[in-house]
Amino acid sequence: MSLRRWAFVSALIAVVALAGAGYAQESTIVRDFADALKAKDEYRMYSIVEKNRDSIPGEIKTILEDAHKAEGEAKESLLFMVEVMANVYKDISGDIEFFKRT
Repeated sequence: MSLRRWAFVSALIAVVALAGAGYAQESTIVRDFADALKAKDEYRMYSIVEKNRDSIPGEIKTILEDAHKAEGEAKESLLFMVEVMANVYKDISGDIEFFKRT
């Protein structure tokens, strides 16, 4: 993993773990996905998205809202997580219309 990507993943975990009242801290789906992302556990990421398929579009929108409020590495980390989660969702659901609505 490149140093830049490692920094994003590390910052992402920090954002999820240390978020004050942010949604990311309250969402088990986001917390579990972030843990799987940190562990580079692709199977687990796909399992989380598959299990929570109906909730993922809402989770992605909320993470994007949080990213717009964040700055620096925290913002980049949230956007990285959204990118990975959205791609997994697209792979599983085949729903590309979601991306046009977001």
